[in-house]
Amino acid sequence: MPSLPTGTAPGGPATLRLCGEISLLPGEGSDPPQGSHGPQIRQRHTETGSEVFPDYTQAVAKQRAAFRDVKGMLRGCDGVKYGLWYPSVLRITTTDGKRHSFTDPGEANDFVLRNLSKQSG
Repeated sequence: MPSLPTGTAPGGPATLRLCGEISLLPGEGSDPPQGSHGPQIRQRHTETGSEVFPDYTQAVAKQRAAFRDVKGMLRGCDGVKYGLWYPSVLRITTTDGKRHSFTDPGEANDFVLRNLSKQSG
């Protein structure tokens, strides 16, 4: 019988202990893979702990990276929430609770400049 991970009782929930940070892609961090069509997950175990990386295709990684500048502008907007959903959909929730989704970085950029730049602090 295989041994159980630390902190796990037979029939109980597993406890995963990680050392360090988990990073999806450089500059990313709030986008868990969505649904069964999301990227495959790769794990690497090291002496200092475990690292988990989603395995995006090169095309998806480029599409996601195209939103980097817009996400930088959104960081400065008070009360605005945003996230990058799989594969590359930027979802913005404004301070009034309205959600806006963008698959084109240019359209997202225009939206932020027109509607949210006055909210930055």
